[in-house]
Amino acid sequence: MTSPAALPRVTVSANAQGAALPDSFVITARVAAHAGDTAKAAKTLITRYAQLEAAVARLPASVEIGHGPMTNWPDGAKRSNWHAERTMTLTGADLALVGEVANTVAAVPDVALDGPHWRLGPDAAVHAELQGRVVHEARTRAERYAATLGGVLGRLVELRDEGGSHFHMQTASMDSWRGGGPPDVASLDLTPQQVEVHAAVTATWYLVLPE
Repeated sequence: MTSPAALPRVTVSANAQGAALPDSFVITARVAAHAGDTAKAAKTLITRYAQLEAAVARLPASVEIGHGPMTNWPDGAKRSNWHAERTMTLTGADLALVGEVANTVAAVPDVALDGPHWRLGPDAAVHAELQGRVVHEARTRAERYAATLGGVLGRLVELRDEGGSHFHMQTASMDSWRGGGPPDVASLDLTPQQVEVHAAVTATWYLVLPE
């Protein structure tokens, strides 16, 4: 009796791409301060960040607010000029709120804005669609190889996900920090942008070949 390890196998890979509208957005606000020593830089940053916190507190409760750590570092070896910085992320599942969030952040003095970034979560239907498509493609190709050899596929040995992403982010028109004045939200295209997604698998089956 032939052991399973000695049976011939066939391994194939398949991948697919697609696109879907996002289910959430992320906007990041950055507050920075500069001073002659670390204490003054930190104090100015705390005051400015508190203004940002007060502004976003008026946003709908559905907007999730994340606070980054405060960083403080000197400019060069002489340590005569210190920089302090802190970021805040605002995430919303209601895409209709993106304009309100962007305008709220932009209205706060000395705040730079990055985004909106459009995001597609792991439960989006497009993921299951693409995963089903690549598995079907992999099996179809394996069956053709088996038929060419005069045999059929045996049982599945292994199905490996090759990094089909479950978290996707795509940036709208403002994709970098803007300083030197308040961000021009009116110039942004806040229309949700389709997010590109992909799925990829590698699968191995036993081959049942004629004697």
